[in-house]
Parts: sequence; C-alpha cells; structure tokens
Amino acid sequence: MSLALLPRPVWALLALLEMGFIFHLSSLPPEALADRAPGPTGNLMHVVVNAVLAFLLLMALREERKGLALPGLASRAGGLVLAVVVAHGVFDETHQFFTGRTCSVLDILLDAAGALLVLLAPLRGGAHRPRSWRPCLVTIILAVGLATAAWMGRPWPDRVLEEFLQSLVGSGE
Repeated sequence: MSLALLPRPVWALLALLEMGFIFHLSSLPPEALADRAPGPTGNLMHVVVNAVLAFLLLMALREERKGLALPGLASRAGGLVLAVVVAHGVFDETHQFFTGRTCSVLDILLDAAGALLVLLAPLRGGAHRPRSWRPCLVTIILAVGLATAAWMGRPWPDRVLEEFLQSLVGSGE
C-alpha cells in the first residue's frame, strides 16, 4: 500500500501526534536535551521536527486524487501549513516559558524554516513549487545561521516574546 493511499484524516492524526511529540520535548528540562544535541544541533532540531510536521499537514490537506503531488508555498494549502507551523511554534515557545525554559523568537523562525523546506522543495507534480533547489538551499543557510546565532547568545529580537509574556504575568500580580 502506497503512503499516498492513506486517507487524509490519518495524516491529520499523524500531524497531531507530531504536535504532541513536540509538546513533550518542550516539557523536558533543557539539560535533558543538551547532551543529546550539543551546540547549534539542538536548535536545528526545530527545523527537522517542523519539516516533519509540515509534511504531515500537507499530506492531510492535499487533494487525494493527485496522490503525492504536494502543493507549494504559494498555494492556499501551503500558506495554511506555514501559518499552522508558525502558530504552533508560538504556542510551543509560550509553553516553554511557563515550564521555566527559554522562550525564543529565533526558535519560531527555525520552526518556520522547517516548514519552508518542505514547501519550497521542487517536488514533481506539486502546484506552486519552485523549479530549482535554490530556495531550499537559501533556507538551509539561513537556518544554520539562526541556529548558530541562538547557540552563541541571545540577541535582543530573540527575547521579544519572552519579555512580552513576562509583562503579562507581571501585570497580573
């Protein structure tokens, strides 16, 4: 049985399970993950797990009659996938804030990079897809740069969401 033959609700369930897996990882203390993914590798894991999430969401949103032809970024489904991954990234970072972990805007950008890799890949048969791998390569280079910047320190823009959440929590006292 081909993967494309799985019904769309199964793909949607798999996407929800991936979101649950990400939520579980966000619940772990930072030292539980740091040893397994040293340096910028840990930050790049955002790209990987969100690329998987984007693929599962695309499979859930695709037109079943077209099989594995996945829509690209410029399609309605592609825009929805990017929006869901970014919204989930904001939710995930907010969750991390309330568990005592770092709340990072750069991590949200890395989540988006994972979705963009899936949406910009020049897959055969996909509508609204680039014809070359150049956009994917640019996304990878930017993701490595962001992951390295996040690993080396936290520049001001990285703290914006955390400072906003602190102001909300602080104002409730």
